[in-house]
Amino acid sequence: MEQFRSLQQYVTDPNLVSILREKAQEQIMASMNLSFAFKALANPYQAIEYGNPNSSKDRVEEWKRNAWADWMAQLEDEWKNFNAQIEEEKKAWVEEKEGQWIMLLKHLQNKWLHFNPNIDTEYQIDMLGKSETWDERQWKMWISTEGKQLLELDLKRWFTNNEMIYCKWTIDEWNEWKNEKIKEWITCEWKESEDKYWSKYDDATAQTLPTAEKNQWFKWKERIYREGIEWKNWIAIKQSRYVNSNWNSWSEWKNEKRLEFNEWIEAFVELWIRQKQWLVACKETDNKV
Repeated sequence: MEQFRSLQQYVTDPNLVSILREKAQEQIMASMNLSFAFKALANPYQAIEYGNPNSSKDRVEEWKRNAWADWMAQLEDEWKNFNAQIEEEKKAWVEEKEGQWIMLLKHLQNKWLHFNPNIDTEYQIDMLGKSETWDERQWKMWISTEGKQLLELDLKRWFTNNEMIYCKWTIDEWNEWKNEKIKEWITCEWKESEDKYWSKYDDATAQTLPTAEKNQWFKWKERIYREGIEWKNWIAIKQSRYVNSNWNSWSEWKNEKRLEFNEWIEAFVELWIRQKQWLVACKETDNKV
């Protein structure tokens, strides 16, 4: 009975309600803090904006600006890795071209040591008809002038073709990399959700929003505009360095091969004259007829 009276007095205590309320509040806050910790680990943006009832919109906006700055800093490191990878692939490409260069010189030598029935069509000239009455002096003059120019035209075509392949490859690699990187940013969970929400409004419809929301919309718009400008400037600088570097690498290699070709063509013309190669061409012409 005494125990019952004690319990009855405890239940009717006027301070009981406030005591229970405090206990409940402590349990709720403990639960919220635990939930907040999980949110912070899973999504820092969501934790700042929704997990902390005392956080301000300014803190959220600051977090977003810092997220962009951190991403750009990380991008700089990733760019260095990408550029290093391209440099290695360029070296491999040039090594492959070294083998093709040797094959080109062999092909040109074989081509020009024999009669070419399609020479007029291939080079848009009128050589076959004119050369029927040439003497030794005229043949020597031809190979030393026009014939030499046609050989150089073959070289130019080869350079142009490989230059197109090289430039297309390097630009395609760059475009794929930069597009993949910006896609990673705009599709991150919090940003994709934010952009989807605010992009529903334009300058006119944003005016109908409550003041607080309207201010958030303007901050969002200003931020993505600033990010867009920073991204374009960063891309322009990197692309200029990337393209110039690639072009310089190709130009150096091409100039080196040009010097080799100049030596080769002089030796070839001497060989052509020494072996009186026009006689071979004339004989092969007669056989074709």
